[in-house]
Amino acid sequence: MTEEVADQERLRLTQSTQAAGWQSGFEARMLIMLFLTEVLVLALAQLPLSLSWGTFAFMDQGANLAVQTLLDRGLVPTIDFGYIYGLLPLLFGRLWFSLLGLTPVAYAAAMLVADLLIAWGLARCLAAMRAGPAGIALVVVAMPWVALASYINLAHAIEATLICHALAEHALGRRSRALALLTACLFVKPTMAYVYGLLLVLLIVRDARPYGVRGILRELAPSAATTFILMTLCGCWFGVKPLMNSLLPLAGAANYRYMNYGFFHGVGRRFWLPADVSPTYYLVSPAGHYLVGTVVLFGAAIAALLQQMRSPSNIAYRDEVIVCCAIMQLTFLTVFYADFASWTYYYYVLIISLAGLAASGVRSAALVLLIAVAVLFGEKYQFSGIKSHWETTRPTADMAGLWTSEDDRQEWRQVMEIVKDRHASVLSTQGEGLTTIMPGFAPAENMFIAPGIPLAPDLKRKLDQVASAEFVLLRNNTTNRPFLDLWPQFREALDGCELILSTTQYQIYRRARPPQAIEHLDARD
Repeated sequence: MTEEVADQERLRLTQSTQAAGWQSGFEARMLIMLFLTEVLVLALAQLPLSLSWGTFAFMDQGANLAVQTLLDRGLVPTIDFGYIYGLLPLLFGRLWFSLLGLTPVAYAAAMLVADLLIAWGLARCLAAMRAGPAGIALVVVAMPWVALASYINLAHAIEATLICHALAEHALGRRSRALALLTACLFVKPTMAYVYGLLLVLLIVRDARPYGVRGILRELAPSAATTFILMTLCGCWFGVKPLMNSLLPLAGAANYRYMNYGFFHGVGRRFWLPADVSPTYYLVSPAGHYLVGTVVLFGAAIAALLQQMRSPSNIAYRDEVIVCCAIMQLTFLTVFYADFASWTYYYYVLIISLAGLAASGVRSAALVLLIAVAVLFGEKYQFSGIKSHWETTRPTADMAGLWTSEDDRQEWRQVMEIVKDRHASVLSTQGEGLTTIMPGFAPAENMFIAPGIPLAPDLKRKLDQVASAEFVLLRNNTTNRPFLDLWPQFREALDGCELILSTTQYQIYRRARPPQAIEHLDARD
């Protein structure tokens, strides 16, 4: 009789587990369909922003195209030109653009694929943490900022994809798989993956110690295999020195110092403490719910840590995810935060953790729901901006088919009437995508000409190009100091030039005589 009861109990537990697994799988599939649909709708709605002229001609997105032309010429990242990301996005770009063409549309297609993968990762995270209606509602309303329509670099998009799925694997209790994804992320953008990866290693070692060294190595094996494969691939393609250089974010750190980036003490303060701020700012901008959500996350992480101290033998993966997200958020705000819009870089980390918190109880769910409402209020300017771009911009054939306003078109006509196809040299701190999408300009020599990033070789090539160019087109920097204030070396290269056009966005210099002398200063001096 006892064995019969035991068999019935095992059968009941098996059926219960199967039912729970089926329900979890069903919820995940429903969430995947919901999030994928939302991403597609948002991608269509934000098309004028994703394919805007300024974004690709003079901003980071265009630099993704320009860097491929540097590679085409045989130039090596971190050796022949300054480069601040991992090598894997460059390899992905070689494959992707060779298939679809080196165009803004191809880049936008890559962003859509990344957003769909991120949406899939978000659904997996929420299903694993049993986020519930409040958590789902938060992700739905925050999606325009969680899965960005256009990331500034392929590295940012791939990093977000890998970390989202790493969080999902962690929430499912598969730390070794999560660590393998983060190991791959080191070859994409070597910043946050170090932080989260270290936390996972500590958790793995802590729980695998009873099984000895063999147990620890078994858990670390997927990460070790990933490291070996990617080091071999990137090292064989680019060389050992570029590989080692790209695994250390030193150039990015130098750029942060030069540009006075930072959340608390640098120019990033403009996000949460702008000049002449009023209380309504925190209601109608993302700053309000971002600050509140961060405080709530830190409180939840402290509570989870205290609970873990009271019951150290009880493994709660959802609580681990929340604690890891809080540490990542703290690291981001104190170390990795840059300028005004940088809050979007790891916004998905904050939202995933808050969505997981919604499963802690009725009070937590109610708090998360209030944050979701605040997110809606904070999206006022986002959606008004989308509406404005649909009303005021349109794709223009003579501007690479990108979306521009009438003012942009008029200014560009003035530029082209002067420079035509005379291979004018282009100066812009955030990238020279213009040289890739428009014929008749001198080729790009740098990925970025932002302080701390160019190396001596690519800075010299650019200075020589400017010194010998008949025309120089300078894009006015509207977010930081003027270009020539950041780079006095280029004032010397422009010696012998006269300013013949100055508009809101552009300056054109025409060479009347060769420069007297140029001192090729290192970019880090």
